[in-house]
Amino acid sequence: MSEITDAGGVRLDYVVEGSGPAALVLHGAYSTRDESLPVFQPLLARRGMRGLHPDLPGMGASQQTSATSTGDVLNALDALIAAEIDAESFVVIGHSFGAHLARGVAARHPERVAGIALVSPYARDMTPAPERIVEDDGSADALDPDDRSAFLGYFQVRTAATLERYRRFVRPALDRYDGAVVESIMTDDAMDPDPDARPFEGPAAILVGRDDALVGWRAQRSLIDLHPRGTFAAVADAGHALIHERPEIVAAVLDDWLVRTGHATR
Repeated sequence: MSEITDAGGVRLDYVVEGSGPAALVLHGAYSTRDESLPVFQPLLARRGMRGLHPDLPGMGASQQTSATSTGDVLNALDALIAAEIDAESFVVIGHSFGAHLARGVAARHPERVAGIALVSPYARDMTPAPERIVEDDGSADALDPDDRSAFLGYFQVRTAATLERYRRFVRPALDRYDGAVVESIMTDDAMDPDPDARPFEGPAAILVGRDDALVGWRAQRSLIDLHPRGTFAAVADAGHALIHERPEIVAAVLDDWLVRTGHATR
């Protein structure tokens, strides 16, 4: 693990995995890289790329922080980019609120970001989909009450397979955040430059679950207008836990996107 502190005193803890062209991977709010790294790093490794995986301010190993806004987080990410990527071009993958941050990174570095992937992206005008349980085989019945509540609150496909992914990827990230800090960062979510003011011209991938009862998918559909080289996939029978409920589709779309960015080395 490594760490860096920006000029404003905001510290980021991060890990670098693999070698090759760089990808900055940003996890969602109220989570840590423990969830996103094992999902996205195998895709990067298969294409000969290295992943930069920070714990975002207020979360995980970066929990102690002075950050209070999205702008503060972007400043810290700029420091990480300067230290680990230098003058290289790179791609950005963002999950949930991390997708909001990914758009901010791309707006700040339009000449260097070669591609952007937004998975279950947070959107300011989001409209959650109606609550619908896609599948439930009773696997969660054996969990203790706290675990069961966390699993049912995130997953709308509730099977033995998704329970295993919950145990492997989600559980390690649970309750490792400062709620007040995360709420402040998400509330003060303005970005400068504003990514809504200018299309992103590079290859993009936007993936949403049709049954996402947390952030929905209709508002995110409008993002395609700001990403003229974007693939938009609204995945049926999946909710906000799309990366765990339909991992094969996520992998296929992102693999195509990585090739289109020109940064895949194999």
